[in-house]
Amino acid sequence: MRPSLECIVQTGVAPSASLAIDRALLSAVRDGARRGRGVLRVWTAAGRLVALGRYHCAPEPAAAGGVACCRRLSGGRAVPFGEGFLGVTLALPHRSALVADDPFALAPEQVLNRCVRGLLEACRVAGLAPYYGGRDLVTVDGRVLALVSFEVDARGAALFEAVVAAAEDVAVLPARLDAVDPTGVVPCTLWTPEDATSLGRLLGQAPGPAELAALLTEGYRRLGVDVVAADAPAVEAASDAAWVASRRRRPDLDRRATRRGQLGIVESQAAVVDGTIREALVTGDFLASSPAVARLEAGLRGRPATADAVHAAVRDAFAPPESFVLGVAPAAIAETILAGLAP
Repeated sequence: MRPSLECIVQTGVAPSASLAIDRALLSAVRDGARRGRGVLRVWTAAGRLVALGRYHCAPEPAAAGGVACCRRLSGGRAVPFGEGFLGVTLALPHRSALVADDPFALAPEQVLNRCVRGLLEACRVAGLAPYYGGRDLVTVDGRVLALVSFEVDARGAALFEAVVAAAEDVAVLPARLDAVDPTGVVPCTLWTPEDATSLGRLLGQAPGPAELAALLTEGYRRLGVDVVAADAPAVEAASDAAWVASRRRRPDLDRRATRRGQLGIVESQAAVVDGTIREALVTGDFLASSPAVARLEAGLRGRPATADAVHAAVRDAFAPPESFVLGVAPAAIAETILAGLAP
């Protein structure tokens, strides 16, 4: 039997509602009413936004000139979103669900490669020649068209996320960040107009979510996957302010260090009392399973501020087979933390 995906199309969704929908879908595909089935969602968000990755420190609220911050469930770089952009999410019962019943059939570094194929094929259906180089960017003619990321939650459910340039492109990110982050808390890739493109520019007209969903449906059909229309789950969307603010720069975590990873900046923040790590955060542009990052930060708490202890905490955090970090090696995370702990 051919595999299939349910497809939800939405327009003008508030970020808080989108967050609630994706969380509901992750629960439903893993243990609930959609158990074992994948769900594709194609949508637009209301407003002009900067979408932070899960592990970024959020800027303090500022007079934003009509721009707001939201936060994705997955990690990765900060990207412009909302007006001018399309969102694509794929909720799966586990990270390898597109290819096998075994959750660990795909290594973490293979997951994005498999999940992005539907989007690549959709671009080909539209007459484009997309390229995916194995990290977080989809390009056409060497210019960035989309950014991709993924998350695996504590139940093992996986969420692939893509932000696709439609009427705008990623070169608008610095201007949007200037509005919401005047002090420069959020790391930013400085794409120029020459580095970026959009579906509107490439196709002559920017598609809406329904048009992109139709392209994805045909793309998945070519890949041997059926896509059937479905409705979004009913959710109660609370404010996402606490989620956006869940990571911030903290004055009490005064032992800091940064390094450049494959996707951007990785930063550690920590407090040390009498040679012991009181608390630590790891932030920035990397991709990781959220349970592993939580395990790392909990495991650092109360440990001696020594190389052996820090390396052991990092090894323990990422040892389980369901854990992953991409964009920076675990050993490099340990070295970043240690650089910040040095007096």
